[in-house]
Amino acid sequence: MHNPAPVPIVRLIVLNAAGKVLLLRRSNTAYGDGLWCLPGGKVDYGELVEDACRKELSEETGIECQSFRFLFFQNSLPPSIGGMHCINLYFECRATSSVK
Repeated sequence: MHNPAPVPIVRLIVLNAAGKVLLLRRSNTAYGDGLWCLPGGKVDYGELVEDACRKELSEETGIECQSFRFLFFQNSLPPSIGGMHCINLYFECRATSSVK
């Protein structure tokens, strides 16, 4: 059973020069093995959202985030009682290296 408090999640929309969005293929069965997703992850307790954006992009892709701007949020309600309730915070991110 998950914590009943909503969990803040950062989601990063990283565009290349052609305007294509970077997607990652999951390899973690707990979150849908083989499914595609935006880079991102949980904001840790005491962590700034900005720092979570930089950390998650770097950990998942090796790409450094040069700048970002908040776009919108989305609630992801638990699919069942006791499931995880996420508040997804979407950011457009400019990367320091090219995305292929």
